[in-house]
Amino acid sequence: MATENWVVVSAKYCERVGRSIEIKERRVYPASDFLLTVDNRGQVREHVCSAAIECNMAGIPCSLAYNNPGDGRSL
Repeated sequence: MATENWVVVSAKYCERVGRSIEIKERRVYPASDFLLTVDNRGQVREHVCSAAIECNMAGIPCSLAYNNPGDGRSL
């Protein structure tokens, strides 16, 4: 059975919401993998922002809030 966990990859100030945010990744790690000892990064399934719900409720377009995937924002 695979293990999933959220990892904070960066923290920065977002001008769109006017406060500091965290960018998180959902990583999946295999339960038994001989390569796990070599590379412990896991497979990244998704990225999300800590202000995603706030941006969705306010109608602020952002790919990290899943309401505007083509806005060109980068991590």
